[in-house]
Amino acid sequence: RNRARSRAPDSPTESAPDSPANDAPDAAAEPVANSPAAVKATAVAVGSHHGQMIRAPFKPRGVPAVDLSALVDRSSSLGARAEVGERMCQLAHEVGLFYVQGHSIPEAVCTEARDRSAAFFKLAKPAKEAISIRHSPRLSGYQSVGENVTMGARDQHEAVDFYRDLVPPGLDSLVDAPLGSTNYGLNQWPSEDSPGMAGFRPFFERYTDDMLGLGQTMMRGFALGLQLPENHFDPYYTKSFWGMRLIRYPPALPTPPEDGGTGCGEHTDYGCLTIVNQDPNHPESLQAMKRDGEWVNVPPIDGHFPVNIGDMLSRWTNGRFRATPHRVMPTEGLERVSVPFFFEPNYDTRVEPLGCCVEPGCEPGFQSVVYGDHLLKKTSTNFAL
Repeated sequence: RNRARSRAPDSPTESAPDSPANDAPDAAAEPVANSPAAVKATAVAVGSHHGQMIRAPFKPRGVPAVDLSALVDRSSSLGARAEVGERMCQLAHEVGLFYVQGHSIPEAVCTEARDRSAAFFKLAKPAKEAISIRHSPRLSGYQSVGENVTMGARDQHEAVDFYRDLVPPGLDSLVDAPLGSTNYGLNQWPSEDSPGMAGFRPFFERYTDDMLGLGQTMMRGFALGLQLPENHFDPYYTKSFWGMRLIRYPPALPTPPEDGGTGCGEHTDYGCLTIVNQDPNHPESLQAMKRDGEWVNVPPIDGHFPVNIGDMLSRWTNGRFRATPHRVMPTEGLERVSVPFFFEPNYDTRVEPLGCCVEPGCEPGFQSVVYGDHLLKKTSTNFAL
């Protein structure tokens, strides 16, 4: 997430506490049956290092999956829901990224989200620039290729960001606010008169509602897995400060950029949950780092969303859940469209380690932080404008 990224998990000293599982075998990270990771014995990823393209072999070990059907079906037994929640907590600790299936969101809806995103990126440049982040103090809107920056390198993608509309009390206008100085403001939407944009906004507003429902379902599963009341997290998501990115990754450049930029550089997300709707034709683009430092492909699988843990959920669980480093590598000769959704707490939520995640007699490994303050602190350096 380019407007919600960090290089490493947060802590009082900006480094996550060590976990006893850091050196443990990653037994959970086995390939999903019938997935590209399981079918393919090895995978090859294209990357860059000091300006030179490299090809790195990957071991035939995929990303685990969990079936959310029992959580989605509210008539299921509490025991069945808790079992799913325990599995989710296990994977959030051991891996930090996993697939979810049985989420009840139709594949046709996911396809339409990608297709509508692709239609936006096909617009003429003036139509896209009409909703540029340069018009938004909170930097929501369109960014052209290279305007997003990760660790000093320009990311090779174009994108448009949407967030929950958030108007500050007592302020009628944010016109004079400097770019990047606030997260308050309203979304910019493409004109309905632009080619292919009819129905764009209402579709993505419905899509946002679907994703918010899925995020809440997953947080209830995590609550059960942590042996908390199922609705423990509900009050923190009544007005989720959600985020959604529509992203187009151009084909890999023949010569890598001098700054080493790739599709999207290595990062962890700033918030709680990232739910990824990705192009089905790119099995080697999205990659995640395991605890042992190995990069693994996260290929698209029909009916599955990759979900990764962000910094806030890691903080909330005192480092028990792992914020997952990940990156996107461009594909030679092919462009890629992805629609990640960021399920986040209310803007004013104070996030601090849960008591159940702190060992008796020990101090929490993370300080308390207000999510909105944390986000604003992190987002001001994500763009080169």
